[in-house]
Formats: sequence, C-alpha cells, structure tokens
Amino acid sequence: MRITVNCRTVDISIKRSVAVEYWNQTRKCCTSTGKVGKELNRYIDTMKAKVLQIHRELEIDGVRITADPIRDKLYGRDESQKKRFLCFYG
Repeated sequence: MRITVNCRTVDISIKRSVAVEYWNQTRKCCTSTGKVGKELNRYIDTMKAKVLQIHRELEIDGVRITADPIRDKLYGRDESQKKRFLCFYG
C-alpha cells in the first residue's frame, strides 16, 4: 500500500500477496473471483478504511497530516502509544 500526502510517499506492507496475473493495476484490486481473491479485496478495503479513519483522527487531534504519522499510527507506533508504554513501565 502506498500513502501519499503533499508529494511525500510511504510504502506500507499489508502482508498479503497475489499472483501478477490476478492483479488489476488500474483498479488496484484482485481480479480472481474465488474465495482468496474476494478475501484479499475485502482486506484491501479494510486497510483503506483504517487509513481514512486515522486521517480523520489526526485532523480532529490537530496533528499536521503527513504520510509518516498515518503509517506510524497504522502500525501502532504513534506518540500516544509510546507515552502510554513509558507511563506503564517507566
């Protein structure tokens, strides 16, 4: 998955793969109509929804939105997570 905000791009692994012949680059989805293809497309849709939700949360929190904080929050590496970890163990 690639996230681009203001010409800054980060690539994110969604830890899924598909054979090249089943990938539609234009539509950015799997063309296989089998169970695996449908499951992959649902997973991609879920990941897109998570990214959009994170974007909304960052807007609400007044955080400057770039690709890096979106990626960090998606991976659970945002600052609030770090602070909670330090408070719990520190």
